[in-house]
Amino acid sequence: MRLFRRLAPAVVVLVIAFPTPAVLPSGAEGVRPSPAAPEGLSKLDHLIFVVQENRSFDHYFGTYPGADGIPTKPDGSFSVCIPDPALRRCVRPYHSSNPVNIGGPHGWLPAQADINHGRMDGFVRSVLDSANTRECALHPFRKGCRDKTGPQGQPDVLAYFDRREIPNYWTYADEFVLQDGMFESVDSYSLASHMFLTPRGRRPAPTPRIR
Repeated sequence: MRLFRRLAPAVVVLVIAFPTPAVLPSGAEGVRPSPAAPEGLSKLDHLIFVVQENRSFDHYFGTYPGADGIPTKPDGSFSVCIPDPALRRCVRPYHSSNPVNIGGPHGWLPAQADINHGRMDGFVRSVLDSANTRECALHPFRKGCRDKTGPQGQPDVLAYFDRREIPNYWTYADEFVLQDGMFESVDSYSLASHMFLTPRGRRPAPTPRIR
């Protein structure tokens, strides 16, 4: 059972269907019979993808009702934790209202460490292994780090938002379609994922493997 999904664009898919114009009966004078109405996905004229980079699904929608988010116990508390080598204990996700996040490192190698052969428990280790993200993870109670760490001192790679911080995204999920089974196409930083997203709409293109 995974804790957090791989850091990836959180994607809300807005499906907007434009109805087919009304058709007069085939016997009406001067009106030619209309072809059969489309079925299934053919009914949809537009698919709009709203892509927010550098956020995981669980960071934005981990506690959205009914979504496949952060696992919980019957009482609503989180049932999972991941090891924090600096704190020497298992730490849990926490709610954060801080709009500025340190997060974890981006790249192919950190992705492999995060996934950890399917255990999905290497996120804190990746933070500690990166010179750009380790400072507050090593010294969570130092001045300047308290708003970037959780109540246990865990790094903000374990933080999540809810409707209070991102009401617009949660409204999208309320009104349209929330894809809770969509994952990053490339195990690397945002540019590679954007390169995958844009050319795929026209013809197959090589996907870079960026380490």
